[in-house]
Amino acid sequence: NYPLNTNNSNCNVTSIAISESVLRNFGRGLFNINTNTVVLGDVKISNTIIKNIAGNGGDGIDVRTGTLRSFTAENVTFDTGFGAFLRVQISTDVVFKNCTFYKISNVDHKDNSGLFRMSAVGTLQVSKCLFVETGVENPTNVSSGNWCKNSGNRTATSKDADNY
Repeated sequence: NYPLNTNNSNCNVTSIAISESVLRNFGRGLFNINTNTVVLGDVKISNTIIKNIAGNGGDGIDVRTGTLRSFTAENVTFDTGFGAFLRVQISTDVVFKNCTFYKISNVDHKDNSGLFRMSAVGTLQVSKCLFVETGVENPTNVSSGNWCKNSGNRTATSKDADNY
């Protein structure tokens, strides 16, 4: 369901780098950290295509507990799928730079809270990204959205600049 799922492990990883790859056809999302004992350092994805993530019951990048030093996506194409794209409930730094978001957060269900949801102290930087056909145009579920509809879930230090 997730290429990286650390829910049932006591792991301590300094860094994860994914580059020049294609990740596709996963059921829930890209990765999930939902255990207090998980410690991840820097996660960086670059020059990669991530496509056809069904978003059936999970958030795309889902970090609820544990430790994540930073997450960076640079020159990445996110193509089709995901419910809620990013859900981060711990203090960390998240960067999306020169990315393309095509038909993302387009799954119409109650758990789709939009593209970027951060509810803890940390930074979210989204710069020089292209957004095409994101969100749900006519949702049947009132929570389905594009940008996070609940301002309490959006970090106060987000930077959304120079996007297209």
